[in-house]
Amino acid sequence: MSDRLPRPPRKGQDPPAARHLRLVRPDTPKPARRPYHRRPPVFTAAETLRLRAALFSARSLFGSFACAADAMYIVPEALRAAATGRSPVTAEMAVRLARALGKPLDALTRPPSEAGVCPTCGARRAP
Repeated sequence: MSDRLPRPPRKGQDPPAARHLRLVRPDTPKPARRPYHRRPPVFTAAETLRLRAALFSARSLFGSFACAADAMYIVPEALRAAATGRSPVTAEMAVRLARALGKPLDALTRPPSEAGVCPTCGARRAP
């Protein structure tokens, strides 16, 4: 290898072009963007209303949204947004709520039963 520097151009001439190799790729078509689709909701509208009511009751049980969020290990803003309807109640949030309250998830989402019917066996109580 020689340590020669390129010669300066002569008067009135352009400098010599750099003689570096350049990798040229053929134009590849860009992938088509898929349209944004919202995921289908995990819970029905009625179950979502029951879960939001459970979030508000968790707020009153724990004292504040911040304390309830600490018990559920989530960010208080996310809990507040889900409870007020600004964001959907996710399945993960519902499971964390059930664990924090010590109840099964089904107890938070099922419709209320009649007062005269046993929730465990379904037997009717005598009036």
